[in-house]
Amino acid sequence: MITLSTEQIKEIAEQLEIGFTCFLDKSTNELIFLAGDEFEFLDAEDDAWAEERKKIDDNPDDYYEIEKMDSTDSYAVMQDFVYTVDSEKLSEDLVNALNHDKPFKQFKYVIDDSGEYRQKWFDFKSMKMQHWVKSEIDLINGNEEPE
Repeated sequence: MITLSTEQIKEIAEQLEIGFTCFLDKSTNELIFLAGDEFEFLDAEDDAWAEERKKIDDNPDDYYEIEKMDSTDSYAVMQDFVYTVDSEKLSEDLVNALNHDKPFKQFKYVIDDSGEYRQKWFDFKSMKMQHWVKSEIDLINGNEEPE
């Protein structure tokens, strides 16, 4: 059974958020973060993660992989945030952003210009990402119904 500290869960969530993939050693709980698809442009010679990548490639069965949320789940997080906003105008602007083409870009544009709500969004998203990581660990542990 995998048991992670609050700090490890937070670290995984933060790294997933910036585009890394997490590999969790099944026996030691060591965390290895590798650049995700966003970093495909890197030349193999410049791969700062070559040693870690080889370690995982040589022993793939020794690791669990934890990936970031897919776009459907990320979109749902944005929708959930809208329900927490107590500004009717901002709430309406965010709903409109989510209902237009390129909703992620539109949402970011609105939230970046929202004053105090920008930080509330980052805090909310961080909490949701940590919950996501806990759910993924629950699945690894065989709990079909994550919290």
